[in-house]
Amino acid sequence: IGYFWWWAIAVTLISFSTSITNEIVDRGDVDKYSWNKIHLRPSDRLDKRAVSLMWWICALSGLMISFGLELFFWGLSMLFVGTIYSAKPIRLKARPVFDILAQLSVWWWIPFAAPVVYFGMFDTKAFLFVISLTFLIWGSYYPYQLSDFSADKKARLRGSHVFLRMRGSLLFGLASLIFGLATYLAFDIYSFQPWSMVFVMVALFSLLHYLFWLKRSDTTVETS
Repeated sequence: IGYFWWWAIAVTLISFSTSITNEIVDRGDVDKYSWNKIHLRPSDRLDKRAVSLMWWICALSGLMISFGLELFFWGLSMLFVGTIYSAKPIRLKARPVFDILAQLSVWWWIPFAAPVVYFGMFDTKAFLFVISLTFLIWGSYYPYQLSDFSADKKARLRGSHVFLRMRGSLLFGLASLIFGLATYLAFDIYSFQPWSMVFVMVALFSLLHYLFWLKRSDTTVETS
């Protein structure tokens, strides 16, 4: 169990670094239009040295722990994908489909697969579990992505949600949840991973919200 906790710490530290990269890059465009003005308050002054130090401490600490767990390649891959998700000129978050794949890689596929593959536990059940949870997690998270729809559109970032437009994105998120719930039942995930019911409850909660949002007439306003 201790092994998995140390990997969780490494993943968290690496995630901090990629989040810092995202925040710094977004300050130049997306955050100027963000509904959450905490990103760019007039009184804030960015201490670049402090931010750089935080980035290096988190990144190197996460990679060192990964190395000690013999998961260095996984940790490095996570840092690389998370960085090019935000950093220019690649900036995967501005590219349809690639933005989704990058986020799922950093938040779910790499963190889960690394120790499972290391211990030789990646079997059919693990694969089915990954597939089902991929859609449940993405469908539940997607509303957070949509909260930046207007800001991303004004900043001329053409991620998947901007490409699909608001209503199309809501339908996509809803479809993801439905497919995730269907595969969860079909694969009988609960029988070998009962703790995963937490994701099902969150998914059901999100599903109700999707239905509510789709009924609102203003969901088409931002698609014009």
